[in-house]
Amino acid sequence: MTIKNDDVQFLLHHADNFLILSHRTSEWCAHAPNVELDIAITNIALDLLGQARNFYQLICEQLNDGSTEDSLAFLRDEPEFLNSTLVEHPNNDFAFTIARLHFVANYYYTFYTHIINNTGNENLKHLAAKHLKETTYHERWTKEWMLRLFFGTDESKEKLEFACKVLLPYTKDFLANRWFQTKADEQLNLNGDVIKKEAIKSYQVALLQKEQVIVPTMAETEDYNIYLEAPIHTTHLTNILSEMQSIHRAHPNAIW
Repeated sequence: MTIKNDDVQFLLHHADNFLILSHRTSEWCAHAPNVELDIAITNIALDLLGQARNFYQLICEQLNDGSTEDSLAFLRDEPEFLNSTLVEHPNNDFAFTIARLHFVANYYYTFYTHIINNTGNENLKHLAAKHLKETTYHERWTKEWMLRLFFGTDESKEKLEFACKVLLPYTKDFLANRWFQTKADEQLNLNGDVIKKEAIKSYQVALLQKEQVIVPTMAETEDYNIYLEAPIHTTHLTNILSEMQSIHRAHPNAIW
């Protein structure tokens, strides 16, 4: 299933981000540090899955070719997925998971806010408004944990700093010109340059000094002004899809 439509690819990028990140985050179910965190992080995974479903449903309406959210999620192969590499990587540890969720929540808080204020597409505006409420919670929750980990023990601080150092370069996938120089800007009435500029400013790295949060921006690094012809996936995505799609492919058209 190769989709050439620029508008749909724009939406698929975001749908795939949420689907894969939801799967990664759900891996903490029954494995989080305590019961309270287990419930919280599982609920965030469900929120992300719900956002993926809403994007896929919007895509199906545009395609109008019989595609369903299930077929988009379970019947595409690795090269057809348009998600950022950032969401593919294994969880590694709790600090790694928190840092990644925080980066993503920061980006989508800005993304949804811009859509609400700028797009003329009512369906997309409604979707963004609905998702913004959840994303605001995700941003606040992860920020609180970023601070706890940094000001906790020497070990938690070291792990958080390492996670930020490893993950920050992968945020370039979100900011690649591929997602801002398409016909989607015209069709959805979006100013991609504004989203890009604001998204860059919204990323936060947990580098704290004298109990003051320092927020360096990716705008300071020219290396992030790149153009990706296609997403660059890792073998981690292959493993995720193999697990996630196995039941659907083994029992096509099965229902509960």
